[in-house]
Amino acid sequence: MENYQIGGIGVEVEIDESKFGKRKYHRGHRVDGVWVFGGVERTPERKCFLVAVEDRKKPTLEALIKEFILPGSIIISDKFPSYEDLEGTEDFWYQHEVVNHSENYKDPITGACTNTIEGTWNGVKKLVPTRKRTEEGIIRAWGLVILTFIEPPRWCSIGEEDDANNCQVLFDLEGPPAISSDNNDDNTTTLGAVDESVTADYYPSSGSLLLTTAQSQFLELVFVSFISLVMLFRVGRDGCSIVRYFRKGPALLLRSLQIIAIAAIYLGLGTGYTFFQPIARLLLLGTLLRSLHMEVANTLLVLPQVLNICAMLAIYVFFWAFMGTVLFYETDQGVAGFSTFVESLWTLWICITTANYPDVMMPSYNQNRLSGPYFVIFMIVTFFFFMNLILSSIVNTYDDIMSERKKERKAREDAKLSEAFQLMDQSKTIDRDTVMTLFRILNKDFPEFRHISSRDAKLLFAVLDRDGSAKISQHEFLDFGSIMLLEFFHEEEFATSIQLYFPKLYNSERYQNFLTVVKSEQFETAIDIILVMNAVVVVIQSWPLLIGDAVTQNEDFLDGTIDTVWELIEAIFTAIYCVEAILKIVAMGWNNYIEKAKNVFDFIITILAFLATAYVYYPNDYSDSRLIRYIVMARVVRIARVVIAFKPFRVIGIIWYEVMPYATSVLILLFFIMYAFASLGVELYGGMVSRDPSNPYSYLILNTDFSDNDYWANNFNDLISAFNVLFNLLVVNNWTECEIGFEAVSQTRWVRYYFFAFHFAGVILVNNLVVAFFINAFLAQGKILANRKEELALDNGEAVIHGREASFDASEITGTRTSVRGGFIARIRTTHAEEDEQDRLRRLFTQTSEEDEIRFKPQEEHEWTMPFARS
Repeated sequence: MENYQIGGIGVEVEIDESKFGKRKYHRGHRVDGVWVFGGVERTPERKCFLVAVEDRKKPTLEALIKEFILPGSIIISDKFPSYEDLEGTEDFWYQHEVVNHSENYKDPITGACTNTIEGTWNGVKKLVPTRKRTEEGIIRAWGLVILTFIEPPRWCSIGEEDDANNCQVLFDLEGPPAISSDNNDDNTTTLGAVDESVTADYYPSSGSLLLTTAQSQFLELVFVSFISLVMLFRVGRDGCSIVRYFRKGPALLLRSLQIIAIAAIYLGLGTGYTFFQPIARLLLLGTLLRSLHMEVANTLLVLPQVLNICAMLAIYVFFWAFMGTVLFYETDQGVAGFSTFVESLWTLWICITTANYPDVMMPSYNQNRLSGPYFVIFMIVTFFFFMNLILSSIVNTYDDIMSERKKERKAREDAKLSEAFQLMDQSKTIDRDTVMTLFRILNKDFPEFRHISSRDAKLLFAVLDRDGSAKISQHEFLDFGSIMLLEFFHEEEFATSIQLYFPKLYNSERYQNFLTVVKSEQFETAIDIILVMNAVVVVIQSWPLLIGDAVTQNEDFLDGTIDTVWELIEAIFTAIYCVEAILKIVAMGWNNYIEKAKNVFDFIITILAFLATAYVYYPNDYSDSRLIRYIVMARVVRIARVVIAFKPFRVIGIIWYEVMPYATSVLILLFFIMYAFASLGVELYGGMVSRDPSNPYSYLILNTDFSDNDYWANNFNDLISAFNVLFNLLVVNNWTECEIGFEAVSQTRWVRYYFFAFHFAGVILVNNLVVAFFINAFLAQGKILANRKEELALDNGEAVIHGREASFDASEITGTRTSVRGGFIARIRTTHAEEDEQDRLRRLFTQTSEEDEIRFKPQEEHEWTMPFARS
């Protein structure tokens, strides 16, 4: 852009400085870029200058003002300290007007504002390529956590040299496994006995080891160094003040934990002692995930109630264990599980998890049926009452937390918006220029908001101005958070190529009939029938396998030509699906077609089936036509649409689709618990599950339920295998066999406390919290769906609403003219599962009178019942 002198006697010149890429006023997150100082005339020519500067100190900016702004100009700026005393600039004279952006965007007395220069920054920044910004450090912190899954575990990498990977050597070892060889004299196991008839992995693992120790340490150093630099930048952003960086409140705790975690990682890298490394990585990531903090807070809030119930449960179990120890003394039942009071506690706890019921009672029950009530009564009270009481308590407490948090969120939002409204204008309304300036400031200084174009700014103002007065009242401004969730799309963006480039053909009667057919329910029904036929063909082809008959391979499937009936049918189905995809894309347009997830799935499978067909039948070395069948089988999954045609199934499917995006944070909490216990398990019990005849551990685990059930892959040799062990406990499925194996190899019963701790933290607490979330979200979404209409036409004709979309004429919205022409689609995506997008759109696009200051009443709610519930 050309730089030359602007302004002159009596000419108003707005000046400002802006960071291209970085942040201004130290707000938000810091990214790379340079400072640019500029000025623009308030004249029709809009003459301006832009200069990159190394700093914004007073001497630097004063020199540029003298160079580019003529004497006698009226300079308008904000209250940045470098602009002070411009009137007294040596050898130059200027008139200086100031607007204080911390109080107003337009000075109420002088009318001074910097709207013109703000608009100039907007225009110039559109010419600068943008990039998607993410939270600093989060990706690297996830990298540190993922590193734990693919690096050598500590138990086999201690003392490992850089040029060797001892863990990989151990995991690759295989041969005849150790077996039990009993000595008849002293009933001991002979070490070194092997089974020469089989070959087994000596150290079973998941095969996830991808890095050597040296490579892992290098990547860890890179990740943690980047995160450390980000933290140093934040200290610099706070004026290099440690006190400001460690400010009071949650930030003090979080940033202190960050320092501890980073220090532990550096200590591990420096000393080679990496016992705490996995937990430090997890802790560092946890301090950066804001959504996780909320779920941790929820867990702490439900914990007291859970502990109260668990205390009652513990008293009952203690009493029943005491009774069992006495009742079954010197009996087979007592030897099996009630030999001591502690053993009785453990047996009854396993019983609560149902992992050993009814096996636990069989020794005594086989001898005397009167022992049955002891176990039956215990299970009724503990499993059916106490465990469900814990779940219901968590669900109720979680529901109360969500309701209270919703109220607090609304109150906090209204308070902040009211405060912002008062800052922008002390009167009862703010005008269009002030709102437009606000949008420009959001674009300039807050990259966490999406960019608001000039067109979108006009539409957003019109939606916000619900009384059509061209001014925003405080009552209307309270919807500012809602309008910022809107995204606008011109209907032409969804127009088909035929519609845009061949309008005569598009408007012809034949083409309209073609569109009617392709978009009709009858066309979809025909495709459903073809899918059912395809499914029948797949079942017929697979029938011998399904009933367990021996199947011989038909060599005709391997010759690369269509010479069997089945190959011909598969090719025909592939052709039909290709034609279907082409017809829908032509009729709907690409943008409309990919709006639906099922269309994307269909398209991917269709393309894969077409490419597989071409690959198999085109002359080359590969000619197995079964590849086509495997891909087309995935297409048959679409037959599920026939099932969801029934309303109860469809309701469940829609709720699942709506709820899952909001479940991320609570599922991450479950992942954190599993990761913490899995990494601890690898540290404590890694390498103990072995079939290596030279390893004494391999003989300790023999003749246990673990070895008898071939549970070799359920181990703590690496992190993924450890996750699998804990998942078995999470679903309460035969976890006791794993515990018995580790109890045998560790030769201590302390392993029981490990499994008990995970059962309490992972299953009783966090897993029930996950269940509580889904119950809460399911009921909330069910209530929303009960009130949602397939199509909602507003009484005032402002918009037609479909789900979370509103179609409207942009020329005038709720009585406000926009100078934007054409049909538009507004989409809204709420940030909480319990919010109704359709109701929010209805409120935003409903015009209210200027005198109406009463908050818009929500539509009448209808009672919602569970699918399949009988009336």
